[in-house]
Amino acid sequence: MPPRADAADLLQVSFVCTGNRARSPLAEALLRRQAEDLPVAVRSFGVLDAEGRPVLPEAAAVASSLGLDLGEHRSRPLRDGCLRDADLVIGFELGHLAAAVDRGGADPARVFALLELPELLEELELEPDLEPVEAARRGIAGMHRRRRAIGATGLPEVPDPLGRSKQEFAELGRVLQAVVGLLAARLFAEGAGY
Repeated sequence: MPPRADAADLLQVSFVCTGNRARSPLAEALLRRQAEDLPVAVRSFGVLDAEGRPVLPEAAAVASSLGLDLGEHRSRPLRDGCLRDADLVIGFELGHLAAAVDRGGADPARVFALLELPELLEELELEPDLEPVEAARRGIAGMHRRRRAIGATGLPEVPDPLGRSKQEFAELGRVLQAVVGLLAARLFAEGAGY
């Protein structure tokens, strides 16, 4: 087993949704699988305090269809300052982004909406001579500068799937798989020495 990396040596990525029972645990599991051999630590939180509750059955079914097991996941509420050291925070609704900054203590320059990522990642250029984590951190800073240039008004949201159909949960799985896959490919692999 390789030696455990110091937290500073890992890119800290967190997903934030409403209850941490569908969107964010699915995204966390997808990125964890994509970044399995990379210096990345992935967590997820909910803005509601539903601590210890399992994922929604529909989310568990979507996870299973994607080859993931969320049976052990239990909801973690967003606590004061818990995102202070996060390198990248991804929310699904505007309220998640605000809570990540206001309650979680995340740096606003490191907080993004899931559906703004594809456009920002499209033109991402990483510095290949840097260590992988530092290259990713600089890439995130570049994404923030690009976001400011293109404007962040009217960010698209991924609505809460609670109470929605199985088809809508399946579509959520497809969207998460596509965006998280793109994130892993662009930010954590291409040109970063992986």
